[in-house]
Amino acid sequence: MAKRRIDPERIKADLSNELMELARLLGEQRSGVVVDPGALWGLANSVRINAGAARWEYQISNLQFKVDVPQNTRPVNCGTHLLVTVDLFAAGHLDHEVEDPLTALVLEIQVSTLSRSHICTWHFDRHIEGGDEPEEAHPLYHFQFGGHSMNEISGLLGKTLLLPTPRLAFPPMNAILALDFVLSNFAGSFWKSLRDNANYERLLRESQIKYWQPYLQKLAGWWGVGRGPDDGSWHQLWPHLVEPRR
Repeated sequence: MAKRRIDPERIKADLSNELMELARLLGEQRSGVVVDPGALWGLANSVRINAGAARWEYQISNLQFKVDVPQNTRPVNCGTHLLVTVDLFAAGHLDHEVEDPLTALVLEIQVSTLSRSHICTWHFDRHIEGGDEPEEAHPLYHFQFGGHSMNEISGLLGKTLLLPTPRLAFPPMNAILALDFVLSNFAGSFWKSLRDNANYERLLRESQIKYWQPYLQKLAGWWGVGRGPDDGSWHQLWPHLVEPRR
């Protein structure tokens, strides 16, 4: 069967349309959670095609959400609202018919008081292959608390010990899935209202099929009947897997 011809401009248009729809849906909400709705429209224009490397890429910079302080937040004098800032870089194959559609992914989530007197950050990325491998478990896609964003306050941690581990495995995310993750954890009411929107649900469904389905099917295949020899890709996704009994 002849290989399907890749149309980079069509792929760019599809990605831009997805981001434009996401920006429209978030911008329609009048809750005050999105600090600058106008900034969202730059998302669609950030899509780039690198034909030489046969990949697409886009970037979100300094997208901010103003959210209520969650219950049981410490210290208790954080005020009534927090600022959640999201930076994301994602790149992927122009050919979507691959096991892992992404080639690079970095998501930075910074949570701070409005005065920036207190800060915490989470980092999520696709591990850069070929670099120095740590002794600890290092899933291909993983969350970790802190990351490089905490360097600016590394001398002000008091009795806090900041470590690069644990690295928590999680499925890959594009901009739609990443922002849905952030909103689900920091702006629950806003997130639930979005989930009632059929267009937002469609964006999520299409993104989950494209990015989560291959990941989860690969993991489930570890226990599949007739599974071939381990090529290392299973342990890349989840280093804790133990060879199933035959």
